[in-house]
Amino acid sequence: MTPTGGANGVGTIYKIHPHSGSWDFQVVHTFTGGADGATGSAGRMLLQDGRLYGAATVGGLYGSGVVFELTPTAVGEWNFRALYSFHGQPDGSFPYGALLRAPSGKIYGTTYYGGENGIGAVYELSPGPDDVGKWDGRVIYSFQTGSDGNSPISNLVRDAAGNLYGTTSEGGLGSGTIFKLKPIGGGQWTESVVHPFAGSARWWLFLQRHGRRSIRKLLRRYRSRRHGRRRLRLQVHALRRQQLRKFIQCSLNPRKISVCNLV
Repeated sequence: MTPTGGANGVGTIYKIHPHSGSWDFQVVHTFTGGADGATGSAGRMLLQDGRLYGAATVGGLYGSGVVFELTPTAVGEWNFRALYSFHGQPDGSFPYGALLRAPSGKIYGTTYYGGENGIGAVYELSPGPDDVGKWDGRVIYSFQTGSDGNSPISNLVRDAAGNLYGTTSEGGLGSGTIFKLKPIGGGQWTESVVHPFAGSARWWLFLQRHGRRSIRKLLRRYRSRRHGRRRLRLQVHALRRQQLRKFIQCSLNPRKISVCNLV
């Protein structure tokens, strides 16, 4: 998947395959930014029983992302079907990590926003009895105050006992956590922190001086004007990536620390 490009500028799903010593390129689906979603940046896709499963980070019926399925046809094309559109808080919002398919057929994943507290969630999608139409979705864990982690962007993994593991990009001691979700019966799960990342004091100082101030400025700007949620989220995430690149560059060039205003 690509987060941008395509006929509508909001991403595509593509396929490349070997042919006569070279590679053929085919666009499988072009996102429209509507009910089918946009900016398909949510990790790698799943291939199971000839079908592709993935998540678009934004768009869908409620603008908060969508999980979809692609089924190949006999003529080499693919039929697109939206399985679940995220509603936003208290449901999940902004799915960023890849999907995990359990042996039961259920799909698990994380969202960067949403959940009861708006700082991320872990969700579960269940197919209908005949696997036709929309799937049922629910949040199995909402991140709390940040000590347990928040804002996950990673993939989930599953062990033989059915426990789920993942990471968050923030929270814990300030630089994210490794968390574990354990099923306790009755559809309930309990969360524990396997490891909190302490991170770098220099990065924390950099974020305090530059990151949060810039992000607050963006939020004020877009709240005061009538811009959509998708554009705001993309701007915030682009800003965070830019700040991280700048921090790495400063770290690799200690003599320029004063220029980076880290001290």
